[in-house]
Amino acid sequence: MNPYLWDDLINGSFVPAKDNVLLVGDSAGMLFPTTHEGIGPALKSGIMAAESVIQVLRGQGKAEGPYLRKIGEIKTVLVELQLMTKKLGDAAKKGADAFLGSMVELFERTINE
Repeated sequence: MNPYLWDDLINGSFVPAKDNVLLVGDSAGMLFPTTHEGIGPALKSGIMAAESVIQVLRGQGKAEGPYLRKIGEIKTVLVELQLMTKKLGDAAKKGADAFLGSMVELFERTINE
C-alpha cells in the first residue's frame, strides 16, 4: 500500500501548490513508497519551495508554477522506486538471492535519494 496522498500526487489529482501556498514533504504526499520515510523528499521539496519563493520575490509571478515544475524530479524518483517495489514479487519467485539482491538495490536507491 502506498503512503497517503501518494497515488493522487503521482497521477496529478492532488496538486501540492496553489498560488503562493506550497506544501512540502509529508503534507504533499512525498514519501518513499517502500519505507514510507520522507526526510529526503521533505528536505528536497523544502529547498525547491524556497527557490520558488525567491523567484517570486524577484518579481516572476506566483510560486506555484516553478515549484510544480521542480517537484517533477521528486515525482519521477518516487515512480521509479514504486516500479522497483512492484518487481520484488518477481524477484522472490526466482529465489532468496534474487529477492535479497532486489531489496538491496531498492534500499540503496532509496538511501541515495
